[in-house]
Amino acid sequence: MGRFWGRLVGYFFLGTALALAVGPFNDYRPAPLEARMAGAGPVLIEGLALGRMVAAGVLLLAGVWVMAGQYKKRPGFNVSPTWSAILVDLIIVAFTGMGSFILLDWLAVQWFGVGSFLNDEAVVAVTGLMYLPALAILAGFACNSATQSLEVTAEGLTRHGPGRSRFIPWEEIEGIGLTDTHLVKVHGDTALPRKLQTKLVIKTAGGEVTLFEPALKDIKREMLAAMRQVAPERLAPDLDRAAEGWRTGPVLPHGSKS
Repeated sequence: MGRFWGRLVGYFFLGTALALAVGPFNDYRPAPLEARMAGAGPVLIEGLALGRMVAAGVLLLAGVWVMAGQYKKRPGFNVSPTWSAILVDLIIVAFTGMGSFILLDWLAVQWFGVGSFLNDEAVVAVTGLMYLPALAILAGFACNSATQSLEVTAEGLTRHGPGRSRFIPWEEIEGIGLTDTHLVKVHGDTALPRKLQTKLVIKTAGGEVTLFEPALKDIKREMLAAMRQVAPERLAPDLDRAAEGWRTGPVLPHGSKS
C-alpha cells in the first residue's frame, strides 16, 4: 500500500474507531406512538453499544497496523521528525473522528431508528459531500510533509518522497532558492494571504523540484551545510541566500571554523 493510500485508510480507520468509542451515540429507539401516549419510555436496542465498542476495537487495531508502516526513516535529511509526523496525524485523526461521528449518527438513525444528536440536515449533507475529499487533501499534505527527505552526496541531490525518488546531479542544477506558499485567510469581507511555509526549490533545465520546509531549524542548518560541503562553488551564493531566508544563521561546510 502506497504512502498516500496508507495514510488515507489509516485516518479513516482510526477516525471511525474514535467516533464509535467516544461519540455520544443514542442506543435507544423511540417507543411507538401508542406506547408513548401510555407513558412508555424509549426502547433500548440490545447489543448496539457492545457492537459499537467491538467495531471500534477492530478498526483501532487495523488503523494502528496500517499507520505503523508510515513512519519508516527516509534517507538523508528528513523534512519532518517522527514525533512531528505523529502529532500531525493525531490532529487529522481527531478531525476525521468528528466527520465520522456525523455520518455514523445519520446511519444509526437510518438503520436502527434511534434518536439522533443532530438536528441540522444541512450539516449532515455537507459532511457527506466533503468528508472524503477533505480527508484526501489532508492525507496528501501529511504524506508530502512526513515522507519527504533530501539526500546530499558528492554526485548530487536526491529528493525522496511520495512515489519515486528523483536524483539530480550537481551539473544539472542551475540554481537553488526558496519560495513562499500561502493560505487565504478571511477577515470580514477581505481575503488576505497568510504565509504557510517556505519551500526549497532546486532549479534545473527540465523544471523545478521542491522540498517542504523542514520542521526544525537544526535540520535546515545541517542540510544546507552538507550541501555547501559538496556543491559547486557557483551555488554558494544561492545557499547563503537560502540560509538567510530560512534564518538559520551563517552556514559553513562541515569541518569549517567560523
